[in-house]
Amino acid sequence: MKIRLLAGGFVLGAAMALIATQAVSQDSQARQAPAAPAPPSEEEMARIMEQWQQMATPGEHHRLLDRFVGQWKTRTMVMSMGPEPMVSDGAASFEWILDGRFLKHEQTGTFMGMPMEGLGLLGYDNFKKKYSLCWMDNLGTAMLHAEGLLNMTGEQITYYGTMDEWMTGEHDKAVKYVYRFIDDDHMIFEMHDMGIVPGETMVVEVKCERVKK
Repeated sequence: MKIRLLAGGFVLGAAMALIATQAVSQDSQARQAPAAPAPPSEEEMARIMEQWQQMATPGEHHRLLDRFVGQWKTRTMVMSMGPEPMVSDGAASFEWILDGRFLKHEQTGTFMGMPMEGLGLLGYDNFKKKYSLCWMDNLGTAMLHAEGLLNMTGEQITYYGTMDEWMTGEHDKAVKYVYRFIDDDHMIFEMHDMGIVPGETMVVEVKCERVKK
């Protein structure tokens, strides 16, 4: 009887060991990195390269930004709490960089009585099919981003984005930026605080006049 029990225990133990070994083996296989995908065919690679070329090539939407290129005189009006806006003069320049993919915007002047230097980028995202904007200046450490569309007449680009407001402790406040083209030598930039309800949302207006050589 004791021999049978010992034999039975041995068989049970061996079975449990086998099951445990299989479980470890399966777990090890599950943790192994998946097999590398097969390389694309020549036809698929050609399609990928063609699509990449389309996404990377400046097009008609970039050409619409040509109207920015050049030197501009600016007059900035900040809508303050007083009866009249705060007005200051400055200068702006726009030039193409990266083979016509982005416009570099440099701005100098004063803002609310403080010397101001700003740097921005304007572009068009072929994949998103939207105009893009990025801005930074010496008045803060934030980098602002926005995306927008051209209106049906081709005379206005409206961007929407977010910004943080340290004075009120707000994060990701909705803002709107507008470029309005009056003619070849005049344009207006507007900044709107979309949290102002009700009332006029425009908080900054910059009137730009082209400097002719």
